[in-house]
Amino acid sequence: MKRIGNLEKRFVQNVLDSQFSASKSTNYNELLQKIVCKKFKCKYAIPLANGTAGLHVALLSLNIKKGDEVIVPSLTMSSTAISVILAGGVPKFADIDPNTLTIDPKSIKKLINSKTVGLITVSVYGLMPEFSEIKKIVRSKNIFLIEDNAECFLGKDEKRFDGAYGDFSMYSFQSSKHITCGNGGILTTNNKKLMMRAKEISNLGYPLGRKKSFKRVNIQDPNFSRHVTLGLNYRLPELCAAVAYAQMKRINELVNARITAAKSFINILKNYDFVKLQHVPKKYKHTYWSCAFVLDVKSEKDWYKFKAIFNKNKGDFFYSAWKPAYLEPFFTKYKVKHNCPVAEYSQKRIIQLKTNYWDASQLKRQVKILEQTLNEFKKVYVS
Repeated sequence: MKRIGNLEKRFVQNVLDSQFSASKSTNYNELLQKIVCKKFKCKYAIPLANGTAGLHVALLSLNIKKGDEVIVPSLTMSSTAISVILAGGVPKFADIDPNTLTIDPKSIKKLINSKTVGLITVSVYGLMPEFSEIKKIVRSKNIFLIEDNAECFLGKDEKRFDGAYGDFSMYSFQSSKHITCGNGGILTTNNKKLMMRAKEISNLGYPLGRKKSFKRVNIQDPNFSRHVTLGLNYRLPELCAAVAYAQMKRINELVNARITAAKSFINILKNYDFVKLQHVPKKYKHTYWSCAFVLDVKSEKDWYKFKAIFNKNKGDFFYSAWKPAYLEPFFTKYKVKHNCPVAEYSQKRIIQLKTNYWDASQLKRQVKILEQTLNEFKKVYVS
C-alpha cells in the first residue's frame, strides 16, 4: 500500500494539463465538496487552505465579538486557541478527562459565565469526546459548538459519526493527517446560512451563491460589486483539491491502515502496568491519528529516559503531547486564567506513536522495538 498512489498522481496531472486555465477548469474543489458531504453525511462542505483557517472562518461566521469567551480544551495544538484570539475572542481552557484525554464536561460547566458564547471540542488523537453530555450543556446554555476533527476521520461515538454534533466541523488535510494534500482543510455544516457566510468570508467577501449573476461574464463589468463583506483568501488550491479528492476516494483504506497499526502497538502496550492507554468508551470508534499513552510514572523526567532507550533501539520518531497553549511564551501577555491539573500532569508523560505505516514489515519491526524498549525501561526504572 502507498499513501500517495496512481489516483492522486493522475488527478494532479489533470490539473497541470489544464494549464490552470479558468476555461479548462478541472473542478476538483467541487468534486471534493460532494464526496466529503457523502462520506461525512453533511449538507455543505467548504474546502480551505488549512485547518486553522477553518476554525477562524467558523468563528467569524458565528459572529464572535471582541471579548466573547470561547471554551477550548487544554490538551491540543495551540491552533485551536489561536483561532479564537484571531477572531477577537478570549479562549478559556477546560481540563481533560484523565482516561480518555478528551475535554472534560465537568470542567466545561465550571467555565461557563455570562461572557461565554461557544465551545470548541477536539477529537484528540482520533477519539471523539463525550458528546452525550456536551450537547446537553450546549443546548441548556444556548452556546455554539465547533468540532475540531483535524485528527479524526470517520470516528464514532455510541450514536453518531464525528461532525454530526457541531454547528461547524473542521477537518485538516495537513501532511500528518489521515487524509492529506500536503496542506489544506475542509469545513462542514448542515446550516445553509452558516455555509453562505463561511463561503463569503473565506473567498475575499465575494457574494458566492447570493447573486446568481456571479459569473465570469458579469465580473468583467466595471460596475460589478465583488465584496459584500470583509473576507480572507483562504481558498484551497486546485492542485491540493485534486490530491484531497483522490484521498477521500480511498478514505476507508487510509483510516483502517492507521487503526491496524495502533492495534498492533496496543497488543504490546496493554501488558505493562506503567502504561496507561487512552480509554476508548464502549461502542466508540477510535481512528488513531496516533496511538497515545501516558507513561504513568512518578517523575516526568522518565519520559526522556524512555525516549533515550527507544532511540538507542532505533525506534521510529514519536511525538510528545503539545504543551497547553496558556504555557506557551506568546500567551503570557493575555493573562488567561487556567486550572487544568490533569492536562498538565498528562502532557509531560504522553507518548504518541506514529500510525502512518504503509509497509507491513516496517510496522512489524517497530512493534518489536517498542516491546524491547518497554522491557528495558521496566527493568531499569520501574520498581
